[in-house]
Amino acid sequence: MIGLSDTALEALCVDALRACPAVAAAGGSLAIANHLFPAGRVLSGHEDLVDWAARAAPTPKYGAVAATKLAVAGAFHSAYMAPAKTTLLAALAEAAIIMPRIPVFSNVTAAPYESPEQIKELLAQQLDSPVRWEQTIKAMLAHSTGASNETGVGCFIDAGPSNQLKSIMRRIDKGAFRATTALEK
Repeated sequence: MIGLSDTALEALCVDALRACPAVAAAGGSLAIANHLFPAGRVLSGHEDLVDWAARAAPTPKYGAVAATKLAVAGAFHSAYMAPAKTTLLAALAEAAIIMPRIPVFSNVTAAPYESPEQIKELLAQQLDSPVRWEQTIKAMLAHSTGASNETGVGCFIDAGPSNQLKSIMRRIDKGAFRATTALEK
């Protein structure tokens, strides 16, 4: 969804539940799953609710600039992923995780990890929590490295196949966009 505030999107999610009472009665849900860039969000949840929201968002009542249903394999970063947390936490309990040498930011908190235990917990939370990409990038830009008293990340690498992350960076921060290198295929 492009062009709606978080408040408007939350209202859209509530309206979707009202418009699909059978899904709501069965415990269906719809929520913001990804904060990509200002007024650029992804919703995740029950397929009927996603379909309804994608049709309703660009109508005059809501006024989204664009609403596209993404071809994904599941309702990622939503309540539908909660059952997988137990299995992931068990696997993470067995994993030997040490603190990284450089700050690594969590997409759950938009802050650097503080301990190996926190890394494990937040990796599990990421299954059913929204990805706070916009907030994470802004936090990275503002992060003080401490020792050298420098502020922020100096460059970003988009290693994806379609330069999508670089495109998103343009909408978050122009300087970060200019400091992003997209790797070729």
